[in-house]
Amino acid sequence: MFPDNQQFDGNNYPIFRDHALLAVRARGALGYLNGTIAKLSPLPTTTGGTTNPEATPWTSNTPSPEEWEVRDAWTLSLLIYNTKNPTGLGVNMAGTAAEAWKALSDKYDCASEIAAVAAESHLQATKLTKENDFWEHVKTL
Repeated sequence: MFPDNQQFDGNNYPIFRDHALLAVRARGALGYLNGTIAKLSPLPTTTGGTTNPEATPWTSNTPSPEEWEVRDAWTLSLLIYNTKNPTGLGVNMAGTAAEAWKALSDKYDCASEIAAVAAESHLQATKLTKENDFWEHVKTL
């Protein structure tokens, strides 16, 4: 789990997003988060069961259906356990990691960009004048 100040609370999406991306990349699970690793159908056998293919690494783009389930669940749990109120903030806990990530991105990426533009505008408008104390100006920045 992330430290408390890095867990998503509805107001810190850019920090949460960056840490979540780093964590899934380090684990080799980015494809589960962005939806580029698709769940495959089980391979049929001649006896009517399914084959047990050799285990694949986490970085594989072609995991078995069982591996996909485990890896997608790990990725989804990273989002859920690092969000302070997952249901209230729009994390679909019944879907895939990619669905949950897309919902968060769709909802909070735009708001984060708007907030960044507003903050930059405010910062650029902040000027030090002769009447202002230098250290107060630094605090404002």
